[in-house]
Amino acid sequence: MKKIFQIILAFALVTTWSCKSYVDDINIDPNIAADAPISALLNSAITATILNQEGEDARLGCLWSQQFTGVDRQYSSLNEYTVSNGSFTWNKYYIPAENAKRAAQKSAAIGDRGTAGLAKVLVALNYGTVVAGWGNAPIAQANNVLDFPNPVFDDQANAYAMIQTMLSDAITDMEAGVVPAITKFGGANWIQLAHSLKARYYLHTKNYAQAITEGQLGILDPAESFVSPHTTGTQQIDMNVYYDFGKVNREGYMDASASHLAAILDPLNPLTRNDAKTDESARFASLFVGAIGEYDLNYDDYFAANASMPFFDARETHLIIAESASRLTDDVTALQFLNNVRGVNLAVFGGKYDAYDATDFDVGGMAAVAGKTAAESLRYNIVEEKYCTLVGQHEVFNDIKRTKNELGLVPVTGSQLPARFLVPVVEQNSNSNAPAPVGLFVPTPVNN
Repeated sequence: MKKIFQIILAFALVTTWSCKSYVDDINIDPNIAADAPISALLNSAITATILNQEGEDARLGCLWSQQFTGVDRQYSSLNEYTVSNGSFTWNKYYIPAENAKRAAQKSAAIGDRGTAGLAKVLVALNYGTVVAGWGNAPIAQANNVLDFPNPVFDDQANAYAMIQTMLSDAITDMEAGVVPAITKFGGANWIQLAHSLKARYYLHTKNYAQAITEGQLGILDPAESFVSPHTTGTQQIDMNVYYDFGKVNREGYMDASASHLAAILDPLNPLTRNDAKTDESARFASLFVGAIGEYDLNYDDYFAANASMPFFDARETHLIIAESASRLTDDVTALQFLNNVRGVNLAVFGGKYDAYDATDFDVGGMAAVAGKTAAESLRYNIVEEKYCTLVGQHEVFNDIKRTKNELGLVPVTGSQLPARFLVPVVEQNSNSNAPAPVGLFVPTPVNN
């Protein structure tokens, strides 16, 4: 992180994609001296956040969660959990966090609280992604090399508390100001996004009551989901990151041949989750091609070059509420919000997603899971639905870790699934406050 601060401004002005179009109507005071305009800082933060939310770490987490399969070169090793801390970097999160933080400060200085609040949401999301993936990490002293050349690693629980405060401050600012129109994200209600992120992070820390409260204020209408655009599908401009990896830069490295996700969606697979009220054929066809043992990603549909990717899907909010209610033994609410998602699935994919009844989870019922009570089967179905919904996203791996592999995935090798990402080697070698290396299979503090 000691090197990050020095390259933030350069990254604000030169990014992987052209990002001018992502932000509209940002107020800029040309009389205020600046290292970069608010619009440039915010554009950069948004673009970099899109990239890191569907980039290499999300892909690796989904590989280890058996949505995808590593089959060639280093990806065959990654598939078997052979990885070093040289494979990880934090720049992709801390740089957009700092650019967004600067945009927030500069916006606040001219009284533009709406833009300041929006920028704070981006700061919180980038820090939250690091804290969820790595556990303890620098937050309070991050990106301040002059005052803190060796930033302290905050305890994961404390880091989450700081992120919750950031999001609360963001909501207060946005409610007091005018939030700029950022049209590329669909519905793009940033206040609702902040509440949904709060719900996500309360779920991470097992504060289920607060997760429900925040979720009910969050993104619930599918029309207001945040979607990352890849409109033209042009490489180095706006190409879908999964397509760029799988068909342009690293074709053949990764497929879905041993994908658990493909198996449970495929109606012809013995592991299928189809039942008398569920037909996943259309969702399977959107995500995958091929037959048992030969599955691959569908680069003509969900992973197409110009296919938009979920940035924050309303269904996640419903499933956060559903799981939290289940863990608080409110199975009526849990079932209601699971069925809400099934209704959205029907609208998105077609197929068949009839509403479940409580009796469907009883022992012997169509949605029952062997060896589990009705309440446990309901929760399993909620967790599994989230696994099927958030394809290719960071939260897939976060949920596997958080629920202690409630879906029962069988490790590819050994007896354990990975439980964290590794602190980057640059941070380990340059920050005297970096802790001793922690193994891949050691849970992060909140997941112990």
